[in-house]
Amino acid sequence: MLLTPSSAARAPEHGADFASLDRAGRLLRAQWPMTFVPCLGLPAATVPTGVVGTLPGSVQIVGGRFRESWILDAAQAVEDRAGGITPIDPVHLP
Repeated sequence: MLLTPSSAARAPEHGADFASLDRAGRLLRAQWPMTFVPCLGLPAATVPTGVVGTLPGSVQIVGGRFRESWILDAAQAVEDRAGGITPIDPVHLP
């Protein structure tokens, strides 16, 4: 198993994905840790780990082929140790 960041950047602020075409492109490129895994045919799970400041944090667990049960067991262990995740307050955009 491999523990990786789920993104190459911190969680974006609300509305960042449609703020501008350039910003959306940067966000998309920052997701390379999650996009390369399916290309390799490997199972993975992204698991929340808590809140960093006001934004959610997470990790990605990647496993070998046909080892989905290992990934699910590891994801459960991370969730158990992370404790309760407080939901973020909803943001209403214009």
